Amino acid sequence: MLPGMDGSDKLFGPLRAAAPAGVETIAVGYPPGPHNGYDDLLPIVREQLPADRPYHLLGWSFSGPLALLAAAERPPGLRGVVLAASFVKTPVPYLPRWVHRLATPALFRFYPAASRAKALLGGYGTREVRRLLAEAHAFAGTEALACRARAALSIDATAALAACPVPVLYLRARKDRVIPGSRADEIRRLFPSLEIADIDGPHLALVTNPEAAWDALGAFLARVDHMAAQPSSTSA
Repeated sequence: MLPGMDGSDKLFGPLRAAAPAGVETIAVGYPPGPHNGYDDLLPIVREQLPADRPYHLLGWSFSGPLALLAAAERPPGLRGVVLAASFVKTPVPYLPRWVHRLATPALFRFYPAASRAKALLGGYGTREVRRLLAEAHAFAGTEALACRARAALSIDATAALAACPVPVLYLRARKDRVIPGSRADEIRRLFPSLEIADIDGPHLALVTNPEAAWDALGAFLARVDHMAAQPSSTSA
């Protein structure tokens, strides 16, 4: 499980707690500081991938492109990729590419408080959600948040998507006001075999509606694992 902009494994807490019996979850966290672009983080992800058993890779929001970059390297054991409320190119398509230069640490000084206020006003800011957001943002710091924002606003992972050797699921939140739902349809045009599953909730639906997330994730994992278990046909 690769985290969103906060870069912390903390927001995965509710999803991991709701995991079905027999499903092991590994949540990756990113370091604070200025070195948080996709090129910086890919080696960290690579080191965390299991080497002794099959697994699936989930990239949430900011980390969707990172999951695809890792998958494009064809690591052994990888069976499927999940893009949760994520994107392949910049998440805000109408902004010019140069705008990523404006993402400075000073700009993100008020991001944690604004994010918690948005959750509260959006109707999903429970005390637990606000606590998790506060902890995650405090750990990240403004330098890391700014660096990740610059990376997200300038990324184009379409080549990695095309090179992805495994099935891909897009987990879309119906009330997501951060990543447009149309992003999933755009990705499917680039990758026609993409599966899309919709669940109720905001951008933080993995936090607010983990049971529905697991319904979709469990079905995808079961299908992919069943396909992997089938003997491959050989030509005479």
